[in-house]
Amino acid sequence: MNYRQPFEGDYGISQGFGKTEWSANHTGLDYLTPAGTPVLASEQGTVIYAGWRDGGYGYCVFIQHPDGYITIYEHLLKDIPVKVGEQVRRSQVIGYSGSTGNSTGPHLHFEIRDASGKAVNPLTMLHSSIEPPTGAKPDQFGKPEQLKGADQLGANVEVICTLGAKGWYDDFSKYDIFPQGTDLTYTGKTKEHNGYTYCECYPQPKMFWVAVNDHIDQILDNRSE
Repeated sequence: MNYRQPFEGDYGISQGFGKTEWSANHTGLDYLTPAGTPVLASEQGTVIYAGWRDGGYGYCVFIQHPDGYITIYEHLLKDIPVKVGEQVRRSQVIGYSGSTGNSTGPHLHFEIRDASGKAVNPLTMLHSSIEPPTGAKPDQFGKPEQLKGADQLGANVEVICTLGAKGWYDDFSKYDIFPQGTDLTYTGKTKEHNGYTYCECYPQPKMFWVAVNDHIDQILDNRSE
């Protein structure tokens, strides 16, 4: 089989295979795919799992391939366009990268397992591909022009969380999670904390501090334009 990377583009790996700084046995690769990135079937096969899975997976898809290997795609958004039993083509869109399950931010955890269930390093099996994705739909999670910093926001302007965002309480001791797409109103106040710029926002009547970005992805986007 000619396994391909499960997305178009060039995204870095935040955690490799095997023993890493964060895991004694990381069974796949973590790619820094932004939320909403189309996730592609690495090879043709049959969907044997699609949906929410406990154990840290979140929303995920498992594909059984003709050679006996299984590919696993984790932390997806809830909108999964394939179902169990479906035959999928190589490069077909099977989901969208998210941050569900045991995840600290948007990324794709990708695994390849052999017929015995043993995880193998995907980098030893992946081949480059110039095939475009099939079945993709227009990106619904971004806008052409995004904020670069808090200085581009005015007071009492409507903003939207483009990613699942942490809304910190005033002393930064705890937070709530705002799902992707949550509408907020920015008060015009900012605060620096641990090297990040936070905007004071409210979903009425409670005030929260929400980061403009996480130094990788934009979190707040201007809703008024």
